[in-house]
Amino acid sequence: MASSMNTDTSHSFSDDRVYPVAIAGGGVVGLTLALALARCGIETIVLEAFGRAAHSPLGGRHFMVSFGCWRVWRSLGLEKDLADLAEPVLGLSAVCADGTLGVRAEDGQDGSPLGYMIAEESLTKVLMRAAKKDTMVTFAPTGAVLAVEAGPFEVLLRMDTHAVRARLAVGCDGLRSVIRQSSGIRFEGWDYPLKAISAVVQTVGGHGGVARQIFTRRGPLAFLPLREGRANIVWTQPSAAADALMALSEEDFVEEAASRLGGVVKGARVETGRQAFRLGSHVADCFHGDRVVLAGDSAHQIHPLAGQGLNLGLKDVAALVDVVCDAQKLGLDIGSSAVLSQYTRWRRSDVVAVAAVMEGFSQIFSGPPLLRALAGSTMDLMGSSPAVRSWLMKEAGADTGDLPTLMRA
Repeated sequence: MASSMNTDTSHSFSDDRVYPVAIAGGGVVGLTLALALARCGIETIVLEAFGRAAHSPLGGRHFMVSFGCWRVWRSLGLEKDLADLAEPVLGLSAVCADGTLGVRAEDGQDGSPLGYMIAEESLTKVLMRAAKKDTMVTFAPTGAVLAVEAGPFEVLLRMDTHAVRARLAVGCDGLRSVIRQSSGIRFEGWDYPLKAISAVVQTVGGHGGVARQIFTRRGPLAFLPLREGRANIVWTQPSAAADALMALSEEDFVEEAASRLGGVVKGARVETGRQAFRLGSHVADCFHGDRVVLAGDSAHQIHPLAGQGLNLGLKDVAALVDVVCDAQKLGLDIGSSAVLSQYTRWRRSDVVAVAAVMEGFSQIFSGPPLLRALAGSTMDLMGSSPAVRSWLMKEAGADTGDLPTLMRA
């Protein structure tokens, strides 16, 4: 796909024209989609590009991106810009009920990292900079999308002071997606009585590039490597217990985490404060409607146990790009249900399967002692087999199944 990033200016917004694609949401998924469609020669207009992550007083979120999904940005020519901002994950360690499962980069064919940890703020800045240089990407004046009205040949997105018309509208506007709600697409699932606490800490002895996860009866505790010897601790607990952890001093919080994670956290210092997030599991009953399609959090929310949220969103992007670009080449209507239904068939089944697996893991690791002991024994058995470790690496790395073009090696 030819790059269109050869100037430093983008098209000016016009409310008199019908854009090929309008993307609601200027976060990681929305900006990645805009850049990927630009490589296919499809112009997009991005709405609600606020740069929210850059203004987070606590530094925003951190993502663990599998090596298969990282290929999306490599395919877009962004890997060089992202490399110095990301920490390669060289190993994974999971512990439960005296059972241990470990996977390292050497378990793969080429020994490349299992994935990368990167801050949302850093990632968004790189994507925004690239999008603003691309002549195929336009940004609408800032303002919230209030409603979506689909017609036979175009869709109208009403905003505070203006409106945008397009052949196709993509909802990348998060869990409370206006695109989804205005289109009457149901978002089915449930909220967990849990909260996830996230904190960035500066370690004393480093982390060796290994991501660690401890499965406790109350919820998983993850230790994820970041640049410069820092780490992101993500601790899932019942809401009341999470509130109690949030009430602790930073030193006592680290001490509690160290009592479970061991020496890797001992003596660490909280660097960016703590944030607590409510959790849920929801999947849209269809990923498309009349001239609209959903990607990322607007289409799904899953248990954060394996950090698959953004990875699913990037897989959405890669699949949608294939569907839309193929339709464009064939002269088909890119906003038609006949075209968009291919995307729903491709992506929804995968999301439902991943959500079910995450829910199953959650139930097992919070279950009775006998069930947890069995899970631990299974993890031990899997960890002792090089063939199983290699298979697990490919599964966790989003490198199996019917891969979209942007995710192929």
